[in-house]
Amino acid sequence: MGRDLRPVYRKLWLLLVVMALLSGLVPARAQQDHTFYFMSQVPQSAHLNPAYPSPCAYLGLPVLSSLHANLSNTGFSYNQIFPERDGVRVVDFQYLTEGLHTFDLLSARLHTDLLSVGVPWGENFITFRISEKAGAMVHYPKTLFSLPWEGNRPYAGQTASIDRMGVQLQHYREFSLAASRWLTDDLRGGIRLRLLFGKMNVSTTDESFELATRGSNYHILTRGNYRLNASLPVRLTTNASGFVTRARLEDVGWSKYFFNGKNPGAGVDLGVVYSGLEDVTLYGSLLNLGMIRWTTQVNNFEVDHRFAFEGLSEDDLDVDDYAGMMRDSVENSFQVNRSGSSYTTFLPIHTYLGLTYQVNDYMKAGVLQHNLLHKWRIYPSFTLSLNTRVNKNLSLHASYSWQSYSFRNLGAGLSIQSNRWQLYAAADNLLAFRPLDARNIHFRAGINIFLGCGNKKVHQGGGHPAQGAGCYWIRRRQANEKLLPQ
Repeated sequence: MGRDLRPVYRKLWLLLVVMALLSGLVPARAQQDHTFYFMSQVPQSAHLNPAYPSPCAYLGLPVLSSLHANLSNTGFSYNQIFPERDGVRVVDFQYLTEGLHTFDLLSARLHTDLLSVGVPWGENFITFRISEKAGAMVHYPKTLFSLPWEGNRPYAGQTASIDRMGVQLQHYREFSLAASRWLTDDLRGGIRLRLLFGKMNVSTTDESFELATRGSNYHILTRGNYRLNASLPVRLTTNASGFVTRARLEDVGWSKYFFNGKNPGAGVDLGVVYSGLEDVTLYGSLLNLGMIRWTTQVNNFEVDHRFAFEGLSEDDLDVDDYAGMMRDSVENSFQVNRSGSSYTTFLPIHTYLGLTYQVNDYMKAGVLQHNLLHKWRIYPSFTLSLNTRVNKNLSLHASYSWQSYSFRNLGAGLSIQSNRWQLYAAADNLLAFRPLDARNIHFRAGINIFLGCGNKKVHQGGGHPAQGAGCYWIRRRQANEKLLPQ
């Protein structure tokens, strides 16, 4: 008689309901690294969950061990706003005014490891890593496009707001030390401590712009304010009134730039893996709890803008250079206060909640829910995956994700390994090979060198690092996760 699977299904259903509720509480957005999350045979998967141990002691080749690139836009793809009609590219203003969401996010990132090494130490797996991380995030509201296209007539007698239109660009170096170990027979935990050194930053805060149109005479009143912080070598030019008229980037001393250690920061990542349910393993991680304090080459700009346009009069039409007069009036409507105060930026927080179901000895089905918290908004995504170990040398992965308001995200991953080396690659959107139709472009790849396992006698007895069977300290994990025959 077959075993009763109803308790397992009830627990699985309960977790799916909780994850669905978490996704429905907020507007849908997305990010990346969904396929890679369950590729636990790759040491770099611990970037996403510090509880993962490596299948073997390893050394990551500089730069080549982990190269991660991502570009995503929750609002549109290129072909959605520049469709081709009769062989000519046109702007689809209707999509820009109707297809966007209240707030959207454009983000790009490039990460690489300069050095990474992982070794077992007793019951722990210890990892040390030096990484270079650069990224940009632009958040924009729908009214940024609808107001210029529709004009101010729909807002007669009202106020149109273009709030929280801002940007954050930064580059920093990270030194991290992580430890992973069994906390109980079924629960494995991991923590990663991160020391950060900022190299460059440009970020905005308190962004606000309002346009009020009087219903009686259509006079336009605009007002706005924002704060821009920058840690960059910038030269400013001001006029006689003290207004900033020009800003340009000075020559960068690259040696001084890359070895600058005066913008300190810190962070922590946490992760757990629970394997106490029959055939079901639960995963959770919280990443990027941290900040950077910017203290070098700092410029702060507080901008306050007030301007009123009351139409044209006969006197205005008599002015020879009316356009020039209006340009000067607009320029003088901006009051800019400059300072050089240190400031703090926070890292965008990521949370992952997932589970896998052991279909058979070689295949797992996975469910993953991912949230990005940035500028006090949550951008979630949802992924289904199949993860299989074809043999001791090859693992294959496939995923299907809902992210960036798009269901067009079919991902894949693979890892090829021997007892001495490993090659891996993963992408969340294979359709990105047609980049003009894609909202998400994501790729991660690398090469690792295996250094051997913790117990030489077991290893020489035929164990294989790709399966972890040659490492005495990892047999316990695999037995609990039902990966080894009982």
